Amino acid sequence: MPEIPGILETLGILAGNYAWLFAWLVTCLVPGVACWGVITKSDRSLGSPWPNPELALFFTISTGLAIQIILLIVLAVGGLLSAVPIMVTLSGLMLGSLVSLKLKPVFWNRFIEAFRCSSSEWLTVLPILLLILPWVLRPLGPPIGTDALTYHLPYARFYLEHGGLAVNETLRYPLHTHNINLLYAAASLHSGAVLAQMMHASMGVLALLGVYGVSRHWHGWVSGVLTVVGVLLFREFVRSFGYAYVGNGVILFVTAAFLSMVLWVETRNRWLFWLSAFFAGIAMGIKYQGAFFTIPLGLMALWFSRDLKLTVKFALLTSVTGIFWYAHSWLVSGNPVHPFAGEIFGYYIWTAEDLVGQMHELKSHGVDKGLVNFLLLPERMFSARNSFNGYTGNGGVLIGAFMLSCLLIYWQKPIVKAMQLICLVYLIFWFSTSQVIRYLLLITPLMSLCTITAFAESISRLRYGQKVFEFGNSQKPEFYTGKVFLAFGLILLAWFAFNTIRMDRHRVPLTKQQQTEYLRKEFPAYDLMNAAASDTRIGNGPILQFRVPEAKYFFPGSVYGDWMGPYTYKRYGHVGLSGHWEINDSETLHRQVTKEGFTAVVMRKNPDIQFSPQPIKSYREHFEIKLETDDGVLMIPLH
Repeated sequence: MPEIPGILETLGILAGNYAWLFAWLVTCLVPGVACWGVITKSDRSLGSPWPNPELALFFTISTGLAIQIILLIVLAVGGLLSAVPIMVTLSGLMLGSLVSLKLKPVFWNRFIEAFRCSSSEWLTVLPILLLILPWVLRPLGPPIGTDALTYHLPYARFYLEHGGLAVNETLRYPLHTHNINLLYAAASLHSGAVLAQMMHASMGVLALLGVYGVSRHWHGWVSGVLTVVGVLLFREFVRSFGYAYVGNGVILFVTAAFLSMVLWVETRNRWLFWLSAFFAGIAMGIKYQGAFFTIPLGLMALWFSRDLKLTVKFALLTSVTGIFWYAHSWLVSGNPVHPFAGEIFGYYIWTAEDLVGQMHELKSHGVDKGLVNFLLLPERMFSARNSFNGYTGNGGVLIGAFMLSCLLIYWQKPIVKAMQLICLVYLIFWFSTSQVIRYLLLITPLMSLCTITAFAESISRLRYGQKVFEFGNSQKPEFYTGKVFLAFGLILLAWFAFNTIRMDRHRVPLTKQQQTEYLRKEFPAYDLMNAAASDTRIGNGPILQFRVPEAKYFFPGSVYGDWMGPYTYKRYGHVGLSGHWEINDSETLHRQVTKEGFTAVVMRKNPDIQFSPQPIKSYREHFEIKLETDDGVLMIPLH
């Protein structure tokens, strides 16, 4: 049983972390409300653009978050990415927003109007609470996740150290789209990795809130619950809540761009049209996959507006808000999508061999890319679930339901047809390229929304306009059908929440000592990096690491070494008699690291088929074994 001091410490940590999260959400919400007020000032007839509280929160917080990202980019370009400028900028944003809302209280009133619902409608609080439960605990654990520790969190720290933009050749993807990494840089000033993880989880919850709100708007809140259930069938979606990744960021803004377009088609509120372009640009600046959706969004704008000039303006706004990182990469390397397309734009930092190896790794996941496997993809999600570089969970159910819903496209409203077609095209693109499950998660909220809507619309038409998810009138027979669906959805949501908490309870250590023990167990490099940080001879490095990429986060100085880049592992190895790559012998490795100025070497002891070390004892002639653990070794070159 935990001791009282440990419990108090834990409660203090929880309170502090959630206080920072609440403060951050407020800094998104208030400017978002003020922004909506300013842009609708010219046309009071528009009224509130939000049909329910969920969409009010979704659009205001997403808008405020996008504004924060733009301001952080400006600070980074100006070399002002540090504690004082960030706090002054965010404080100024909040103060300006509060003043505008004070001067024009009608803007705030419009926001409040969205929350004036009947008592029965407030029952939607229950499913919202259930969908929030899975991420209450998961982001609170110590930082884990290879990508987060290898480059997302190190980049956040690197940008803060340099006060703005700089290129770090030692980190993976040195030139990329870093919108969310800048956000994590701001988070690192206060609560570090935990706040970054909570931000990432919050963006995932916001995406769920958005599709829930639209689904509820169309077919009632039973439909909204089922839409959320469809997304949560992918275990990898909730699993990523505990990582400081960027996936939920691009999911949020891709979803926001499409939902803005959907509501614009429905209401013809022109500000929703421009907001769709704005969100699409932000998604472009988070991940290259986000840029994929700019073309279909532009085509949707052209199709539903029938106005080429308006579509051109849509494309221009998307480009203005999303082009920055591509322009930055082009100016530095001559390649706007570095490191990809090197055969077209030339190679910088990465070589052709690095790019080929990375593309081979991306294409190695999943099942054979044939028509039969595509048609049987729902089944393959179960039978080959370990092949997709992530947990598919029950995702095959949603994939199968979505494929079936595409057969019902005839009965759908035009905007749903358009989204179904776009999701299907992206699904084919994903299947034909890299079947990494995290890349498919980009469209799971939209896919689930389209699926539930398609079945609801089709059944309603077959039943001569009767809503299949009717829940408000107990005199109708559909009321009881709605109750069955609702009970099913709530049970599944509760099960998802319980199962996630059950699996993740060990990830929330009660004390700092327990956090240390957890990290020591999870990462072979943790003790090695602590030992390196405490050795004055090593200082801030640089350190050369082999097959412990998470070391780049746990060591405060410079850490080199990766599968690609100028300090690739193969640079310090050779092909052994076994036919696999081996780290060079003691004398050769010592000559290399001393020539290049490395103060220490960290390597994993356990060999694998990709890269194997020599026996550790063979290195003692030229290296001091500073620390040796079951999994790794820290060595200091002898002079």
